[in-house]
Formats: sequence, C-alpha cells, structure tokens
Amino acid sequence: MGQGESISTRDASAVIDLVSDLQDLSVAAEERKQRLVAGTIELLNARVGLLVEVDGLPRRTAPNVIALAEQGWEPAEQALFHRIIEQEGIADPLSELSLAQDHPVFSTLRRDLMDDRQWYATTYASELRRAANVNDLTGTILRLPGLNMTVGLNVHRSWGERGFTPRDRAIIDLLGRSLLRLYPHVLERPADRVRQSLSPRLSQTLDLMLHGLAEKEIAHTLHRSPHTIHEYVKTL
Repeated sequence: MGQGESISTRDASAVIDLVSDLQDLSVAAEERKQRLVAGTIELLNARVGLLVEVDGLPRRTAPNVIALAEQGWEPAEQALFHRIIEQEGIADPLSELSLAQDHPVFSTLRRDLMDDRQWYATTYASELRRAANVNDLTGTILRLPGLNMTVGLNVHRSWGERGFTPRDRAIIDLLGRSLLRLYPHVLERPADRVRQSLSPRLSQTLDLMLHGLAEKEIAHTLHRSPHTIHEYVKTL
C-alpha cells in the first residue's frame, strides 16, 4: 500500500459493517465469501469482483486455485474470460508482480504495478479484458501461513470507466488487514472443508457445536440420545 494515504471515518465504518456481516456464523462459509465479494464491489463502486484461494504461499508461478467466488459478470463475459484464459493460456501479468511482494497483506492499484503504456501493450489487457468488458482493477493479497493458503480479493471496473484511486486502495487495504485476522476463524474454518463428506446428521451436530451447544443440548435439539450425540462428536 502506498504511503501517506488516509481513510475517512465514513469509509472505515463501511468496511467495519462489511466485516461484521461476515461474522454471521449462521451462514455457510461459501455464502459469506459471496457476501464479501458483493460487499467489496459496492464499497468500491466496481462492477466485477473475484475472491481466489490458492494452495500454498506462491511467489512467482501460477497458483493452484482451490476456491473461487465471483460476482458482477454478465454470463457471456464470464464465460469468454475464463475460456480464453484456459484455452489460449494468456497470462495475467499483474499476478506475478503481486505474488512477488513479501508482505502478509499487499494491496495495490493496477497503476502501482504497470503504467498505462505497459498495461495496454499487453495481450491480457488489450484483447482479453477488453473482450470481457473489464479494465482497471484494485485488489489485496493475503498470505496465511497457518492455513498454507494465499487469498486474493480484487474488483474491476468496465472498459472505459474511470480508474481506481488511492482512496480505493486505502479502503481495500483496510479490508484486507481485517480479513487477515478474520479469515482463519470465520471465512475458512476447517469444518467447512470437510462438511461435504459428512452425513446430514453429523453436519447438523457440527453446526450446533460451532454455535456453542453442549452435547446434552444437541441431543435435545436433534431428538437423539446423549450417547448417540457423544458418538457423533467423537467421529467429528
């Protein structure tokens, strides 16, 4: 993040409201991630937003994507964008520049990494992004060693719209720093990764445990014996 930037009370309050909404544990983690993307689009007056999780803490090479949440695309644009990347292998020149930064949170404008002359000279910008009707972007990258994961959150404006500003970078940086603390506990719980492999009853038991219920309370709620619930808990 650039130096000398400040964030207004109004902008900070908007970030705090979004972060508070993400802590609603009654909603599945995947839904909270979609809320994060939609909320970031609204915060920064963008059109498209993407949240990407990748294995490990890569510095240069194209990472192995393990999750992706997207909002704001027209269906044809989204299909075109991903098809061209997959079929033609057009590389994102900003990803490698961003991943090379050795910071727990790295927030940037596109112009911080490539000026207009460099950007519009790339096939990625002049052909791929133009065809998909997205141009300027700002984003933040989080490195989470405890989860062996890197997370990227970025938002995009349409081709021809005004670019993002240092104010926008300050907002997404504050959001990124909030997510650095929040992610391991709220947006990416170990339970969410294994939930799909659980039976419906085990999944219900897990949900109630995460809401703080004791085994006897879970047994009463699910109309099962305490012994049965204890066996469920041991399995989990």
